[in-house]
Amino acid sequence: ALRLIAEAPAVAIPDLRYSLLAGLGDGESRLAAVRGLVRSPPGGTFLIPPGSREHCVVTRHTQTCLFGEWRGIFGWTFDLHALFFKSLKEQIITSSRWVSFGLVDPASEKSGEMVHVKFDGAVHQSLPLTTVYHKLIPVEQNSYTLFQTIVGNGYPIALLDEEKILPIGKEITAIGLCRLKNRSVEISSCPELPYFL
Repeated sequence: ALRLIAEAPAVAIPDLRYSLLAGLGDGESRLAAVRGLVRSPPGGTFLIPPGSREHCVVTRHTQTCLFGEWRGIFGWTFDLHALFFKSLKEQIITSSRWVSFGLVDPASEKSGEMVHVKFDGAVHQSLPLTTVYHKLIPVEQNSYTLFQTIVGNGYPIALLDEEKILPIGKEITAIGLCRLKNRSVEISSCPELPYFL
């Protein structure tokens, strides 16, 4: 993967069509690194997450329930539940939303030349997201918590609520397969590379 990244040419967005993709047929692609500003396509939409008023093209909302466990007199973890079942130290719920977007060259932003990013929204992909909301909410302890402690199960101690976005105007690099599609330039992830954006 590192060899592929090192060999991938870094091409300016206005030069993609006439230098890198010249001579390629429809559907044929070449690996390239493209740097630009995130933009919605003309007539496209954008997202406004509840935790922020910033316009963005990708939002990822994560809620993590953190668990505590009872420790015995010698500091050992006492968890009967973990002897028979998988012990849960935290539970994570993630939801993502995205709209179509592209990259424009910062130097020639007004030219209208855009590389459309073919993004499938996969949660496992590492993305250059910006945190706009981060709050740790403690969970109130009650008699049920005491019962869970006696039985040896983990008990919830806090909820971590977090919102991350890919804002419009952020400068990022996409490394992937460039192709011409319907007279537009498109970049998509390369299966051999662990990163795309």
